[in-house]
Amino acid sequence: MKILQTCPKLNQGGVERGTIEFANYLADKKIENYICSNGGILIKQLKNTTHFTLPVHKKNPISIFINAFKLASYLKENKIDVVHARSRAPAWVAYFACKLAKAKYVTTYHGAYSYENIFKKTYSYPMRAGEKVAVISEYIRNHLKEVYNTPDSKMMTAYRCFNEQKFNLDNLNKEELSKLKEKYKLNDNTVTLCLVGRFSRTKGQVELVKALAKIKDENWKLLLVGSGDNRIKKKVKELIKENSLQDKIILTGNQTKPELFYAISDICFSVRVTPEAFGRTPLEAQALEKIVIATNQGGHLETVLDGKTGFLVQHDNLDDWAEKIKLAINLSAKERLAMGKEAKTWVQSKYTLEKMCESELAVYKEVLKQ
Repeated sequence: MKILQTCPKLNQGGVERGTIEFANYLADKKIENYICSNGGILIKQLKNTTHFTLPVHKKNPISIFINAFKLASYLKENKIDVVHARSRAPAWVAYFACKLAKAKYVTTYHGAYSYENIFKKTYSYPMRAGEKVAVISEYIRNHLKEVYNTPDSKMMTAYRCFNEQKFNLDNLNKEELSKLKEKYKLNDNTVTLCLVGRFSRTKGQVELVKALAKIKDENWKLLLVGSGDNRIKKKVKELIKENSLQDKIILTGNQTKPELFYAISDICFSVRVTPEAFGRTPLEAQALEKIVIATNQGGHLETVLDGKTGFLVQHDNLDDWAEKIKLAINLSAKERLAMGKEAKTWVQSKYTLEKMCESELAVYKEVLKQ
């Protein structure tokens, strides 16, 4: 079996991480595998995978057809059996290349892509055209059934995962954790809250600050970790000032080790205001034995056990956000610890790298039977 995965670039992001993780899994299993992308800094993380550089990120129809012919030649030359597309523009290239090279074609549907008009539906077509479509959550499965009438028989579930080595309390540098606590003046008498994510209108930073303003007299301190849209950051800073929260909310800027920030916190957030296709944040925080508060839609409904490993809040009701956050803040340390332990057990039972990779490998085996 020879496998080729394709994605736009290998710089950053969940799709890119998943591509690298799976390539290394295949390499460990002695399965010959390739990646076709426009390159990027993550290439150096590959163990024994051949990278074929091609500008498959380009959306221009002429570029797509030229790249499809080039990829088809590459598939024939290397006798590749299965091509796995993970993003829309590369999927068009891979779809046509597989037709030309007579290779098996599969996809992973990573998001509920826009479908407001016929043009947007058409653009995502090759993501649904795989002989098998791996879906990353039940939310995505239901989305494909409801919007496109995709039959269950065509879909196979391959949940995303967390890095078990990276998001493991035993593997974290205790000195680094102590320095971070000291830097941000955190202490055991105050409940530390944490939201890691790029500042954007959908990630919930603005809404979270508004909700916390409702319970500003409670015993908490919030770390907002990340960079991004400066307009959203400006709005957040304005809200902090308006509500006199300067001593309770810290903007840390962009950080390369989110695991350290989860680890020094008591409660972590994943409060996207639009549905998350899956979302790794809840997995990563729960793996580090933290309570997660998440909005009650999308993949969160699958990854957070409400009342057991965290709390789900109504995505459009900030009073509910404030109420659930207050409830979590006022849990005893013993109760938070118990929920954290259950959270770790939960994510390890279902969302490990090994389980994700086994699920995607099963997709290949299924299409090769046909």
